[in-house]
Amino acid sequence: MKLRGGRLKNFVTSDDAIFYLGGSYGRRKVCFMRKGETVSDKLKFVKRDSFAKGFMAWDGVSDSGKTGIRLINKGTKVNINFYINKVLKPFIRYDVPKLFPEGLKSMVFHQESALSHTSKHTLQFLKKLTLSTVINGCQSLRMLL
Repeated sequence: MKLRGGRLKNFVTSDDAIFYLGGSYGRRKVCFMRKGETVSDKLKFVKRDSFAKGFMAWDGVSDSGKTGIRLINKGTKVNINFYINKVLKPFIRYDVPKLFPEGLKSMVFHQESALSHTSKHTLQFLKKLTLSTVINGCQSLRMLL
């Protein structure tokens, strides 16, 4: 994949998102029936599910390929320590050598402006690695593209 006709090389953009399974958006009708009963206009028992089943994941893409997907368990508080230890460190250890054999210094890393991405500790961690980082949401990415 070439970004901007090859002018933007060694660029990784990442994002995390919550994915919901099913198209109910958290609300659906559930009818409980006994064996042998038929569905009628008047449902005997109707239940509304208030929580759709979903999961959170982090992923990244670059002109060299894609990163591994990091699944985030339900109920996990994605704070600064979690983001550094469970997302960034595995990304640097496993994905960067595969995508960028030249190493970290040849790579530009883009991430959105979520609190765990822009905290002082996260930025110090990335700076210590001498990793070029672009932050501030899609606006900065559009400027580069």
